[in-house]
Amino acid sequence: AIAKNVVRASSWTLLRFQKLAAVGGVPQTRIKYITNADLAGHVPANVMHSIIPSRLMYLDSLRLKVDKTFEIDKAARDSFVDKIKDYQGGYSPQEKEQIENGQSWLKDFDQLPKISKINTTSALASTWIGRRPRSQIAWGKSEIEVRGSIEEVLAFMWRFDSRCRRKPSDLEKVVIEDFNPHSLVACVCKEGTHKGFVHLLPREGVHSFVWKRLDRNTFVLVAKPTIHE
Repeated sequence: AIAKNVVRASSWTLLRFQKLAAVGGVPQTRIKYITNADLAGHVPANVMHSIIPSRLMYLDSLRLKVDKTFEIDKAARDSFVDKIKDYQGGYSPQEKEQIENGQSWLKDFDQLPKISKINTTSALASTWIGRRPRSQIAWGKSEIEVRGSIEEVLAFMWRFDSRCRRKPSDLEKVVIEDFNPHSLVACVCKEGTHKGFVHLLPREGVHSFVWKRLDRNTFVLVAKPTIHE
Protein backbone atom coordinates (compact mmCIF):
# COMPACT_ATOMS: atom_id res chain seq x y z
CA ALA A 1 0.00 0.00 0.00
CA ILE A 2 1.10 3.53 -0.72
CA ALA A 3 1.72 5.72 2.32
CA LYS A 4 -0.73 8.53 2.91
CA ASN A 5 0.11 12.19 2.43
CA VAL A 6 2.84 11.56 -0.12
CA VAL A 7 3.37 12.73 -3.70
CA ARG A 8 4.30 10.08 -6.22
CA ALA A 9 7.51 11.02 -8.03
CA SER A 10 8.97 9.19 -11.01
CA SER A 11 12.32 8.67 -12.68
CA TRP A 12 13.84 6.95 -15.70
CA THR A 13 17.35 5.52 -15.79
CA LEU A 14 19.66 4.07 -18.44
CA LEU A 15 22.96 2.35 -17.65
CA ARG A 16 25.28 1.30 -20.49
CA PHE A 17 28.30 -0.92 -19.81
CA GLN A 18 31.23 -1.15 -22.23
CA LYS A 19 34.10 -3.60 -21.87
CA LEU A 20 37.54 -1.98 -22.09
CA ALA A 21 41.06 -3.34 -22.38
CA ALA A 22 42.46 -4.64 -19.11
CA VAL A 23 45.03 -2.53 -17.23
CA GLY A 24 47.72 -4.54 -15.49
CA GLY A 25 45.58 -7.66 -15.87
CA VAL A 26 42.64 -5.96 -14.12
CA PRO A 27 39.39 -5.82 -16.17
CA GLN A 28 38.04 -2.35 -16.98
CA THR A 29 34.49 -1.22 -17.73
CA ARG A 30 33.14 2.15 -18.87
CA ILE A 31 29.66 3.05 -17.59
CA LYS A 32 27.31 5.65 -19.03
CA TYR A 33 24.51 6.69 -16.71
CA ILE A 34 21.55 8.77 -17.87
CA THR A 35 18.70 9.69 -15.58
CA ASN A 36 15.59 11.83 -15.70
CA ALA A 37 13.56 12.67 -12.61
CA ASP A 38 10.13 14.16 -12.09
CA LEU A 39 9.61 15.04 -8.44
CA ALA A 40 6.05 16.12 -9.21
CA GLY A 41 4.60 19.40 -8.04
CA HIS A 42 6.23 22.80 -8.44
CA VAL A 43 9.92 22.30 -7.66
CA PRO A 44 12.17 25.33 -8.37
CA ALA A 45 14.85 24.80 -11.01
CA ASN A 46 17.65 25.72 -8.59
CA VAL A 47 16.50 22.92 -6.25
CA MET A 48 16.58 20.42 -9.11
CA HIS A 49 20.04 21.63 -10.06
CA SER A 50 21.23 20.90 -6.52
CA ILE A 51 19.65 17.41 -6.47
CA ILE A 52 20.79 16.13 -9.87
CA PRO A 53 24.59 16.29 -9.20
CA SER A 54 24.26 14.17 -6.05
CA ARG A 55 22.20 11.63 -8.00
CA LEU A 56 24.81 11.52 -10.76
CA MET A 57 27.54 10.88 -8.15
CA TYR A 58 26.14 7.37 -7.90
CA LEU A 59 28.81 6.29 -10.39
CA ASP A 60 31.55 7.72 -8.20
CA SER A 61 30.43 5.64 -5.22
CA LEU A 62 30.20 2.58 -7.48
CA ARG A 63 33.78 3.03 -8.63
CA LEU A 64 35.02 3.38 -5.05
CA LYS A 65 33.23 0.23 -3.94
CA VAL A 66 34.74 -1.95 -6.70
CA ASP A 67 38.05 -0.08 -6.83
CA LYS A 68 41.12 -2.15 -7.77
CA THR A 69 43.66 0.65 -7.63
CA PHE A 70 46.13 -1.30 -5.52
CA GLU A 71 45.94 -4.31 -7.86
CA ILE A 72 46.64 -2.07 -10.89
CA ASP A 73 49.55 -0.34 -9.18
CA LYS A 74 51.02 -3.65 -8.05
CA ALA A 75 50.78 -5.07 -11.58
CA ALA A 76 52.63 -2.02 -12.93
CA ARG A 77 55.35 -2.37 -10.28
CA ASP A 78 55.70 -6.08 -10.97
CA SER A 79 56.10 -5.32 -14.69
CA PHE A 80 58.82 -2.77 -13.90
CA VAL A 81 60.64 -5.25 -11.65
CA ASP A 82 60.61 -7.83 -14.47
CA LYS A 83 62.05 -5.27 -16.92
CA ILE A 84 65.00 -4.31 -14.72
CA LYS A 85 66.16 -7.85 -13.98
CA ASP A 86 69.74 -8.05 -15.28
CA TYR A 87 69.26 -4.60 -16.85
CA GLN A 88 72.30 -3.56 -18.87
CA GLY A 89 71.15 -0.28 -20.39
CA GLY A 90 73.74 2.25 -21.46
CA TYR A 91 74.03 5.57 -19.59
CA SER A 92 74.82 8.86 -21.29
CA PRO A 93 77.54 11.17 -19.90
CA GLN A 94 74.81 13.46 -18.54
CA GLU A 95 73.06 10.57 -16.79
CA LYS A 96 76.34 9.34 -15.29
CA GLU A 97 77.11 12.84 -14.03
CA GLN A 98 73.65 13.09 -12.44
CA ILE A 99 74.19 9.78 -10.61
CA GLU A 100 77.66 10.80 -9.41
CA ASN A 101 76.48 14.22 -8.21
CA GLY A 102 73.58 12.65 -6.37
CA GLN A 103 75.85 10.26 -4.48
CA SER A 104 78.12 13.16 -3.48
CA TRP A 105 75.16 14.76 -1.66
CA LEU A 106 75.36 12.05 1.02
CA LYS A 107 79.00 12.91 1.72
CA ASP A 108 78.30 16.64 1.61
CA PHE A 109 75.46 16.26 4.11
CA ASP A 110 77.64 14.44 6.63
CA GLN A 111 80.17 17.30 6.43
CA LEU A 112 77.64 20.05 7.23
CA PRO A 113 78.69 21.91 10.41
CA LYS A 114 75.21 21.84 11.93
CA ILE A 115 73.17 18.62 11.84
CA SER A 116 70.17 18.03 14.10
CA LYS A 117 68.09 14.91 14.54
CA ILE A 118 64.39 15.74 14.62
CA ASN A 119 61.23 14.01 15.75
CA THR A 120 58.67 13.18 13.08
CA THR A 121 55.14 11.77 13.00
CA SER A 122 56.57 8.28 12.44
CA ALA A 123 58.84 6.45 14.86
CA LEU A 124 59.89 4.10 12.05
CA ALA A 125 62.07 6.68 10.31
CA SER A 126 65.21 8.47 11.51
CA THR A 127 65.41 12.04 10.22
CA TRP A 128 68.02 14.78 10.31
CA ILE A 129 68.21 18.38 9.10
CA GLY A 130 71.52 20.00 8.24
CA ARG A 131 72.54 23.50 7.25
CA ARG A 132 75.46 25.87 7.12
CA PRO A 133 75.54 28.82 9.52
CA ARG A 134 73.51 31.82 8.25
CA SER A 135 72.32 29.82 5.24
CA GLN A 136 68.63 29.83 4.38
CA ILE A 137 68.97 26.53 2.52
CA ALA A 138 68.55 23.36 4.58
CA TRP A 139 69.11 19.72 3.67
CA GLY A 140 67.12 16.82 5.01
CA LYS A 141 68.08 13.15 5.34
CA SER A 142 65.84 10.29 6.37
CA GLU A 143 66.39 6.54 6.79
CA ILE A 144 63.90 3.70 7.14
CA GLU A 145 63.76 -0.06 6.68
CA VAL A 146 61.06 -1.30 4.29
CA ARG A 147 59.64 -4.82 4.18
CA GLY A 148 60.28 -5.35 0.49
CA SER A 149 63.01 -6.12 -2.03
CA ILE A 150 65.17 -3.30 -3.40
CA GLU A 151 63.56 -3.85 -6.81
CA GLU A 152 60.05 -3.45 -5.37
CA VAL A 153 61.02 -0.32 -3.46
CA LEU A 154 62.66 1.20 -6.55
CA ALA A 155 59.53 0.38 -8.57
CA PHE A 156 57.36 2.18 -6.01
CA MET A 157 59.56 5.29 -6.06
CA TRP A 158 59.97 5.25 -9.85
CA ARG A 159 56.24 5.13 -10.54
CA PHE A 160 55.66 8.41 -8.71
CA ASP A 161 52.45 9.11 -10.68
CA SER A 162 50.76 5.88 -9.59
CA ARG A 163 47.33 6.10 -7.99
CA CYS A 164 48.50 4.97 -4.55
CA ARG A 165 50.96 7.89 -4.37
CA ARG A 166 48.45 10.63 -5.10
CA LYS A 167 47.86 13.22 -2.37
CA PRO A 168 45.06 15.75 -1.85
CA SER A 169 47.56 18.57 -2.48
CA ASP A 170 48.50 17.22 -5.94
CA LEU A 171 47.11 19.27 -8.81
CA GLU A 172 49.01 17.32 -11.45
CA LYS A 173 51.57 14.54 -11.73
CA VAL A 174 52.66 13.69 -15.24
CA VAL A 175 55.60 12.08 -17.04
CA ILE A 176 56.61 14.55 -19.75
CA GLU A 177 59.10 12.29 -21.52
CA ASP A 178 60.18 8.71 -20.89
CA PHE A 179 63.61 8.39 -22.51
CA ASN A 180 64.43 4.80 -21.55
CA PRO A 181 63.83 2.36 -18.65
CA HIS A 182 66.20 4.31 -16.37
CA SER A 183 65.59 7.97 -17.29
CA LEU A 184 62.58 10.28 -17.56
CA VAL A 185 61.43 13.88 -17.10
CA ALA A 186 58.31 14.57 -15.05
CA CYS A 187 56.29 17.49 -13.72
CA VAL A 188 54.59 17.80 -10.33
CA CYS A 189 52.22 20.64 -9.47
CA LYS A 190 51.07 21.29 -5.88
CA GLU A 191 48.19 23.45 -4.74
CA GLY A 192 48.83 26.71 -2.93
CA THR A 193 49.05 27.04 0.86
CA HIS A 194 47.18 29.59 2.93
CA LYS A 195 48.06 29.45 6.62
CA GLY A 196 47.99 32.58 8.73
CA PHE A 197 50.07 35.26 7.02
CA VAL A 198 51.63 32.74 4.63
CA HIS A 199 50.01 32.74 1.20
CA LEU A 200 51.81 30.60 -1.34
CA LEU A 201 50.63 30.26 -4.91
CA PRO A 202 50.53 26.79 -6.49
CA ARG A 203 54.04 25.45 -7.12
CA GLU A 204 55.26 23.23 -9.94
CA GLY A 205 58.55 21.47 -10.49
CA VAL A 206 60.06 19.83 -13.58
CA HIS A 207 62.69 17.23 -12.73
CA SER A 208 64.98 14.74 -14.39
CA PHE A 209 64.92 11.27 -12.80
CA VAL A 210 67.67 8.68 -13.29
CA TRP A 211 68.22 5.36 -11.49
CA LYS A 212 71.14 2.95 -11.65
CA ARG A 213 72.22 -0.32 -10.03
CA LEU A 214 75.62 0.16 -8.39
CA ASP A 215 76.07 -3.43 -7.28
CA ARG A 216 74.01 -6.48 -6.41
CA ASN A 217 72.61 -4.92 -3.25
CA THR A 218 72.46 -1.21 -4.12
CA PHE A 219 70.37 1.04 -6.36
CA VAL A 220 70.40 4.82 -6.48
CA LEU A 221 67.70 7.15 -7.79
CA VAL A 222 68.59 10.80 -8.36
CA ALA A 223 66.20 13.63 -9.19
CA LYS A 224 67.28 17.15 -10.11
CA PRO A 225 65.59 20.26 -11.55
CA THR A 226 65.64 20.50 -15.31
CA ILE A 227 64.16 22.43 -18.25
CA HIS A 228 62.07 20.67 -20.85
CA GLU A 229 60.91 22.27 -24.07
